[in-house]
Amino acid sequence: MRILVLHAKEFWYRTTRPTKFAEGSEGEEGLGECLVMFTSVERGDGGKIGEFLGMVNEYTERLGKKTIVLYPYAHLSEDLEEPKRAIELLRELEEKLRKMGYSVHRAPFGWYKEFKIHVLGHPLAESFRRL
Repeated sequence: MRILVLHAKEFWYRTTRPTKFAEGSEGEEGLGECLVMFTSVERGDGGKIGEFLGMVNEYTERLGKKTIVLYPYAHLSEDLEEPKRAIELLRELEEKLRKMGYSVHRAPFGWYKEFKIHVLGHPLAESFRRL
């Protein structure tokens, strides 16, 4: 998994066009302060759920934020998992994070989306992780 984590003051997205792998339907969401996690699920990432959850805990403890946006973002990797399996893993992450007490918003997989983001300017506001 490759994850670009951004501490946002504001985040908004809207679906614009589905791909052949699109889940769900058109949508739009706007949020206040949150941690946006642009996430590429790579082949073999099924065993990395615990590591991902630990990474989220690390960030949220340091920043004191409990609102997470899981945003599928294929552009971080060239070794992507099959779409069906990637969706399953993202749903599993969403479910486990909710059970841990996080407010989780998951952008739909397989859509072209436009987005706006206002990233805060502090040392932990931008981070990249490879699990």
